[in-house]
Amino acid sequence: MNNQLKIRFFEIKRTGWIKSMRNGPTGIGFTFEKLLGKEEDHFFLPDFNNIEIKTFRYFSKKKLHLLTITPDGDYLFPMDRIINSLGYPDKDYPDFKVFNMSFNAKYYTKINKNTFGIIKVDYKNKKIRFIIERGLFTRQLKVSWSFELLEERLNVKLKKLAIIEAYHKKINGEEYFLYNKLSYYEIKDFNCFLKAIEDGLISISFQLGIFKSGNKTGQRHDRGTSFSIDIDNIESIYNKKYET
Repeated sequence: MNNQLKIRFFEIKRTGWIKSMRNGPTGIGFTFEKLLGKEEDHFFLPDFNNIEIKTFRYFSKKKLHLLTITPDGDYLFPMDRIINSLGYPDKDYPDFKVFNMSFNAKYYTKINKNTFGIIKVDYKNKKIRFIIERGLFTRQLKVSWSFELLEERLNVKLKKLAIIEAYHKKINGEEYFLYNKLSYYEIKDFNCFLKAIEDGLISISFQLGIFKSGNKTGQRHDRGTSFSIDIDNIESIYNKKYET
């Protein structure tokens, strides 16, 4: 494990309760990264010394976000295809379509009365595919992620993973964290990642909304297509190397 991260973690842990530096659910991660001396960014690189850091509150639902990655095949503008084919009216702005749903490879997810979606691992063509079934008809939506793209992104960002857990409390409406536990993992191999998708352990979520304020109101707000796994299943794709 990276000794510098371990040293910094124990320094932060010994500090005790720390006031959140940002309101809302992202405060726990933002505050920890600030304490590490890291500035917020949106690059496809690990957070600290080649280690990706994920933070969780104790006793909260632990869904681990792995990657946010736009489909790279089979045609251009895959999000347009999804919105045009599957989008539904936004509840506040019904003239505009949105699409916020999660899918996996183990079972079909209902999109509307006659339409269902599922993820398929296509080993022959080396793609993760999004499949739609309408009534008796099954078709590929031409939305997919190549194995090459996924493996490259995993190897760059997620080969090493540190999960930080913290107690939390509120004082006069302000949230405080006590960073208390660090677990360090190293990824097994790409085949384990594909198997976890195939087994339904990793889900894919589309987050296609719209801006609801400002000069962009009504314009599409693509918050990313994410690959996520329940933290209880993390050792299907990672080996735990250390915990404190």
